[in-house]
Amino acid sequence: MAERQIDYAFLGSINFAANFSKWFHRWISPPKILARRWMLDAVQRTQGRYHGKIYTTGDFFESIKNQDEYEAALADTKISLVPRGTHYETFRFFESCKAGCVIICEPLPDVWFYDHHPGIVIRDWSQLPALIEELLGDEAQLSAQSREALNYWNEVVSERAIALKLAKFVGGDKTSPAALIPCSGSMDDV
Repeated sequence: MAERQIDYAFLGSINFAANFSKWFHRWISPPKILARRWMLDAVQRTQGRYHGKIYTTGDFFESIKNQDEYEAALADTKISLVPRGTHYETFRFFESCKAGCVIICEPLPDVWFYDHHPGIVIRDWSQLPALIEELLGDEAQLSAQSREALNYWNEVVSERAIALKLAKFVGGDKTSPAALIPCSGSMDDV
């Protein structure tokens, strides 16, 4: 973590693509837009104190055009800011885990794969500057949170981890929905 150059980052859209924007979006801001604007407002209060990277795109489709640059930036980021997407979730959460970032996110849905997730849940983005300061002031905590995110990726939501869970489920371990809860075996265990 100490070698990463970007203290915190948000790289993504803050709007809907024009063809997905509905007439009511002109009068009512959807939760995704509100959350991201609140996050950006909070980030403004940290500028100058830390090396942050905020790169906003017009919409999701513009964001995914630069996937290699996005992944390189995440790999060099200590803290990934993960506001909600169009739904409660966002791909950014999983991408940040894979990159070993410390994750600050909003509450996530109550589903098996988020049980014991490594994100630091923030319910009010106005608390972000203090949280960033606390995290960046404690290198040991940053490293521990980074390891937790990588472990979560490897053991719970990586392609291999999901394949192991599905293989175990399809192979006969169907005693309950808990059969799909994280396992840390190898293909030999299946």
